[in-house]
Amino acid sequence: MVSFGADGHLTGQIFGHHGLLEIYAHIYSTLFLFLVGICSIGVLYYYFRTSIFKYQGLLNGIFYTSLIGLGEALEHISSDPTVGSFFHYLHLISAPLALGFYLTSLDETFNGKGAKKAQGSWKKTVAVFILMLLIISVLASFSSSTWDVEIEVPFVLVTALPTLILAGVLLERSKIISESTLALTSLRVMLLGVSVLTISILAGRYGDFAHKAQVYIMFHQLQNISHVVTATALLIFVVTVAQIERLLTAPLNK
Repeated sequence: MVSFGADGHLTGQIFGHHGLLEIYAHIYSTLFLFLVGICSIGVLYYYFRTSIFKYQGLLNGIFYTSLIGLGEALEHISSDPTVGSFFHYLHLISAPLALGFYLTSLDETFNGKGAKKAQGSWKKTVAVFILMLLIISVLASFSSSTWDVEIEVPFVLVTALPTLILAGVLLERSKIISESTLALTSLRVMLLGVSVLTISILAGRYGDFAHKAQVYIMFHQLQNISHVVTATALLIFVVTVAQIERLLTAPLNK
């Protein structure tokens, strides 16, 4: 069984997860999400770049969703506390950013708020990314271990409520997406998966802080499921969009 050591942390992030089995599933599922997310951005940009569809919010959301997977995978692998902390905070900060960009995408696409593309939007995207890296670097530099409670607990206390609100709002607003096509159904499932993933991440951190090992493991398992569901739904969405775009452009190529 998983237990906590005298320092208040799980005893061995690798060896403490049910004889390696759960932690390996966690690492594989997170890397799966990362790889699917990065590949999806390239494919969707290829098909959306000349369309009237307002795609930037969606692509940004997918990008930060993929960073959740990357951060969760590498935080467990690195033995260096600064590097481990960097990837730990990467996934904690990427989650609310992904939710925010998905909400922006819903407003642009389904509520008509994206009729005019904002000038310099890509510059703002880069600025957000750089700011995130700066915040993560500062937090990691002050961390004496990958899961330094003196740094992480205040951070989570400040960010948890806004993040949970974003997750709840996204769950509610995603209902606007019609499930009349496979593409839209998979998009809605992906948004549901990201929301549940974010909630399970925070619940898992509570299990760690409160020294409730079984709560921690339970929500780690839920994270594994959410990673796979999100990545699979995203993969279906991308494949379906690609097929639709090919059908629409096929007559023009003859």
